[in-house]
Amino acid sequence: MIKENSPLTLKYKVLFTNFISAINFFRQIAGTPDLEAMTSQNNITAATHRISLTKRMLQGAAIGLVLISLFLIRVKHPHPDWGQYWMVRPLIIMPMAGLAGAVFFYLTDGIRQRGGWKKVAISILSLFVFMTALWMGIVLGLNGTMWN
Repeated sequence: MIKENSPLTLKYKVLFTNFISAINFFRQIAGTPDLEAMTSQNNITAATHRISLTKRMLQGAAIGLVLISLFLIRVKHPHPDWGQYWMVRPLIIMPMAGLAGAVFFYLTDGIRQRGGWKKVAISILSLFVFMTALWMGIVLGLNGTMWN
């Protein structure tokens, strides 16, 4: 059992605090309230985001899964060095990469809704980040198998 003040517990507390700080930073850029303010003002976030974070994440993961499936379906006779379950790694990593790109897209919704040149700039940046996340997912997922 892990003690309350063990180094492992403190490490996870620091990681969690840094994760919340990063989310709050992106929310501040997007013009949405931070996580502490959201507990008392849930109506503000509903007006800011038209699509929930969960839906956006599922959309990104689905896009990643479809793209990697297109690569994997073409392999009829896999190389024997790849192992029996070589498809598991890309089928896990690619949807996670799509999910990460979709989270960035979601966090920039506040800027996108302001309109004007900011909407165009942040849309191009979000698309670039999403495509980069998908590319990294393909590279990491297929490393050692189809990506040599």
